[in-house]
Amino acid sequence: MSFAYKSRNNKGQSLIALMMIIALVVMPLLAVLSFECARLILAKQELQSASDAAVLTAAATLASADDLNSLQAHKDAIEAALKIFKANTVLGRSLANTKVVASPAAFNCAVGESNVYFEFVNPITLQVEPLTSANAKVVRAYSCTGSELAFGNFVGIASMAVNALATSAVPKLDMVVCFDVSGSMDD
Repeated sequence: MSFAYKSRNNKGQSLIALMMIIALVVMPLLAVLSFECARLILAKQELQSASDAAVLTAAATLASADDLNSLQAHKDAIEAALKIFKANTVLGRSLANTKVVASPAAFNCAVGESNVYFEFVNPITLQVEPLTSANAKVVRAYSCTGSELAFGNFVGIASMAVNALATSAVPKLDMVVCFDVSGSMDD
């Protein structure tokens, strides 16, 4: 018996090599990038939820406060909002060590740190008002926390800051009373 060998076509080998490179290098890199992006999006959503809860609490506190002492009402609103904000977590890391900063430009959000800045806005002029102003009924919170990256150390990026902005306002009208004087319901 004699066997005749035919020469092989080399085009198939280069296609297999290209597919192996894509399967072993490119696809894992895309998977890691997708994982990191998903974690950062989750961190942003959790921080946004904590900020939303904080400003809603501040607005509710302002709504129930008397208008005689605006400074104390705003301080109470900040205190109540901070308590709610600190009760939350971002990616399993507690926000209990959150600091209130003097301005949003003062954010320094490393891993394990979180900052929040509250400002009060006049709902008519949309200008930031001091804490002593009785017209400051819109609460705005800027928040920031540092999020540790799972695979970032391999490329030299250990953490990223995650920011959120939340706004809430005291309702203009708390209750509506309607009297029917038409006589259509006399019984």
